[in-house]
Amino acid sequence: MSERTDAFGRAYAGSQRQIQTYVNRRRAELDAAILRSLPELGAAGALLEWVSPLEEERFMEYQDGAFLNALGLLDLSGMLAGFWPQGGPVWDALARVTLPDSGRTGVLLVEAKSYPLEMYSNGCCASKVSRTQILKALQQTRHWLAVGDADWTGPLYQSANRLAHLYFLREVAGIPTWFVNICFAGDPHRPTPPPVWQDALLSVKVSLGLAPGPIPFCADIILEAAGRELFQTAPPALATKVAFAGIATANKEWRFLRSERLGCHQFLAFANARGSSSLRFFDAESGVLMEDPRYGKGRTFQEVFARELTASEPVSGPSAVSFTAIPQEQLRAMREQAGLNGAIQGTGALRSKPGILTGVDELVDQALGISQIGQTSPHYRHLRAYRAVAAGPRIDGGRLLVDMYRRIVANWPGTTCRGSQNWRWDKKTFISDVNASLEKQFEKAVAAQCPEWVNMIPVASGVLPDVEEGGRRIDLARRCGEGDYEFLELKLGKDCDTPLHAAIEILGYGLLYLFSREHRDRLGYDPRNLLLSATRIRLRVVAPMASYLPGSLRAFQDEVNRGLVDLASAKFPGCLDMDFCFEQLPADFDWRPGAAFAGEALDRRTTVYGRS
Repeated sequence: MSERTDAFGRAYAGSQRQIQTYVNRRRAELDAAILRSLPELGAAGALLEWVSPLEEERFMEYQDGAFLNALGLLDLSGMLAGFWPQGGPVWDALARVTLPDSGRTGVLLVEAKSYPLEMYSNGCCASKVSRTQILKALQQTRHWLAVGDADWTGPLYQSANRLAHLYFLREVAGIPTWFVNICFAGDPHRPTPPPVWQDALLSVKVSLGLAPGPIPFCADIILEAAGRELFQTAPPALATKVAFAGIATANKEWRFLRSERLGCHQFLAFANARGSSSLRFFDAESGVLMEDPRYGKGRTFQEVFARELTASEPVSGPSAVSFTAIPQEQLRAMREQAGLNGAIQGTGALRSKPGILTGVDELVDQALGISQIGQTSPHYRHLRAYRAVAAGPRIDGGRLLVDMYRRIVANWPGTTCRGSQNWRWDKKTFISDVNASLEKQFEKAVAAQCPEWVNMIPVASGVLPDVEEGGRRIDLARRCGEGDYEFLELKLGKDCDTPLHAAIEILGYGLLYLFSREHRDRLGYDPRNLLLSATRIRLRVVAPMASYLPGSLRAFQDEVNRGLVDLASAKFPGCLDMDFCFEQLPADFDWRPGAAFAGEALDRRTTVYGRS
């Protein structure tokens, strides 16, 4: 128990008590205020699932890897450590965001204040090494927000580092994320009326070099201070987060954290020593320590890192945990326990098995001149990459597509395909009742309602001997006439990928089509396959009109279309025509399941930039 809280974690006063009260006693009011202040979430009917501060967890607040774990993003811990040193923001409140239209999930970060002076501090007091890392992260964030050389390490450092973590999750990790400042008016601790709050918030923006208007993906919310609701009801029984056999007396434990999303699995080393605890993350491929240890002062790891224990599975490991890399023999044994096969990788090796398109993303990023945008590959998926390509110099589309095609061929060992589903012409119309993705619902409806359309065509399943790539599938395809087909990459929903990202996807599938057709016999494909005997293939990106607002991709379309035409003609002279373009759905497109005939919207689509 601290001087600010009682034995149950309830804060006696200030913004800490206020946010505890709203999350645990006034949740409906809090959710409504947030959805009003973030129109994109309100319009999407977003659902908020609060993960802190929760009464049943003694109102625990989280920072560093622990806040990622609370949000179900523990596998991003290594990435966060590369962006920001240990000792980052302690988040006043955190919530998971569900976007029903797209089926995607995101994150809400919350900072709470009861009076304006709480927004100010002594500035960044990090060590020289940590400060270098922090300055780099802040510079990237300022660039993202189009801010000049304002001081972000001085008295308003707290606001700056919160914005940096918003940037990290959105741009580096690719997680839909929003940030809100919740300011309580009339808190008895230090009463502040709404007009004073409004002036204070504007002053902060000006001092940080931000425009006076809304900050992207952010909102300032002023709520009336709550009373003492927390103390007027008995606290619930506190939840026991972990119940592993014998864990209460364990002083060290190794566990395995599986991350199918990132393909970067980790070994976790927990230890109790001298009344405190620690947690270390090691890369499961190389055994190398991924970040600085995390510590729990005055508490066991069973208490401090309960979420990490719950998310992982036990393995036998070394008796020691304090080293920079797991010894090789013990790493091999641990990998066997975790079901990881194959040789141990060096620190610079790939952490997942190479696929048929391995290396293609790097070629695209380099050709587009966007390798420095964002910190994660593929860089072309970032919105800033779209803007850069729209405003940048003309690319050499012919060279890019030839290089991409050669990389695909080089990735193939010449083996026969293990599957029989690639390039099938078949409808897949079943959709789970819990699948709320608008894009997937629309795709299934088109296939079910329109005889000429099929969906989910696999393009690379089983092509490589030990890699499953069934996820590479064409969204929708239509037979336009004898030997004439079009392949669509569809993008719908509030948080869908950019048209540039979609273009690279459908171009990759188009190149896989050429590869499959050229090597049809060696791959073992059925010579009677109608798709692989087509005389024309049209590659299309289809998205709402609003998706194309960040800038014109006309020059990009013209160049890649030229390269595609030349490559198809070179591979199959006189036998195959192939082209590419961007298309947009009608301006009045507002399809909902069961509301209208889905195919009608596709019938009324138009080109964005005309035919090349």
